[in-house]
Amino acid sequence: MTELQRALPSTGESHQDRELRAALLAECERLEEYAKWNAAAHFTASTLAGRVHAVAGVVPIALGALGTWSGMKLVADQQTAALVASVASLIAGIAGSVLSFWNLSETRVKHFRGGTAYKTIENEARRARAVFIDTSDGELREVVAGLAARYDKLGDESAQSSDFAFWLASKKVRTGRYDPDASDR
Repeated sequence: MTELQRALPSTGESHQDRELRAALLAECERLEEYAKWNAAAHFTASTLAGRVHAVAGVVPIALGALGTWSGMKLVADQQTAALVASVASLIAGIAGSVLSFWNLSETRVKHFRGGTAYKTIENEARRARAVFIDTSDGELREVVAGLAARYDKLGDESAQSSDFAFWLASKKVRTGRYDPDASDR
């Protein structure tokens, strides 16, 4: 016997009432599942943005230091040292500008907030299936409609996760390695 079948009383309700309740509970389940996948994609995008920012942030620092290193004259002739310093400084400036343009810190925060919001909807949909199972259809309909409206609004307002982040997240979800409470974000 499935969860939906257990949730549907066998007496006292018309066939139409049972179909409505089954549809409402199925919609809760769909919202929970979709929110889980979106939360995973957003958390993955947040993690990726943080890692790229940390790794790529080293480039302008290292090249800037190399470009201003006065000891370079000790390991190369004057002309080579000047050329290396100029190129390193130029690349450092470009890399720093690209990082600033990408604004990965803000991207990370936006995706983290999106993941948190989707995770909240996922949890509330799961609770709605468990807690509101014995309430009236009208009350359950209000809860489901509210969750669906929030889910749709979040989809319109949240940052777009990349296909790569969604692909990575889907691998985690499918293999059971998705842990939204992990501290590596």
